[in-house]
Amino acid sequence: MKKIFTFLIFISSILIAQGTDIANNYGGTWVSGSNMGTGFSVWGLATSGSTGSAGHFISDAAADGFGNMDGTTADFGMYGNGGDMYAVSARDFASPLTNGQTFSIDLAIAYRNGNKGINLQTSSTTDFTFQVSSDTYLANGNPLAWSYSQTSIFTIEVTQTSATEIEVRITRGSDVYNSGIITTSERLSKFTLFIGETGSNALDNLYINNLEIRDSSPVPVQLTSFTANIVGDNTELSWTTATEVNNYGFEIESSNNETNWNNIGFVEGHGNSNSPKDYSFVATDNSKYYRLKQVDIDGVFE
Repeated sequence: MKKIFTFLIFISSILIAQGTDIANNYGGTWVSGSNMGTGFSVWGLATSGSTGSAGHFISDAAADGFGNMDGTTADFGMYGNGGDMYAVSARDFASPLTNGQTFSIDLAIAYRNGNKGINLQTSSTTDFTFQVSSDTYLANGNPLAWSYSQTSIFTIEVTQTSATEIEVRITRGSDVYNSGIITTSERLSKFTLFIGETGSNALDNLYINNLEIRDSSPVPVQLTSFTANIVGDNTELSWTTATEVNNYGFEIESSNNETNWNNIGFVEGHGNSNSPKDYSFVATDNSKYYRLKQVDIDGVFE
């Protein structure tokens, strides 16, 4: 008789949005009042320097030759062309991040000349900087060995893990950077976007969108497959992850009725990984249903 399997996957960390803001709400220009989105204070927009030009605008990043950050036709744009002119966009959170909260933002970056990026800050210090300078992507000053793409879209996610600790995750397609624990003096409470020293080509601009503050941390494991094969009287379960963050491992559970579940084994994870990892487990209990429960290093699961 052919055996039929049902696979259930329980991944840690449900994400619940607490504050959002998108450029599509703003019309043609940045404003500092009614359209500021939830979870954030008003934008603080400024320029500095004496030569060249710098400023803020709203336009469609994809139509301007950048990557497409969303399905709308409006993105926040900044430019700082030539000379010593800089444009800065600063913003406070409505309140400092609490444990488990994550702030995320998308950045569209085409040409890498000049100096542009984002500072993640407490009330008094900058604790993490992602920037593009010349031909190098820098995470807190450390170069990322990522190939160049004009349509690159970077998602920056920073999670408050304790009152004095944060973790930063940067993704660009299949590229993933994880900072590990960063010690801070207090809770993260604001960020600053900056751009300057670029050329006059429109592709030197910086675009941002999709600001969000959410409860819990990013999903720690990206699962790409989960399969089973009959091997004699046993069942061989196989699964693959694309990336892992703080992954302690997987509990394997089985059932014959999808109601009563038994823990039949554990497979250790790789902690943090930016490359595919393959796993397997041989189940000898001849059950009909199997599921994975992914467990974080701190024991949290969903």
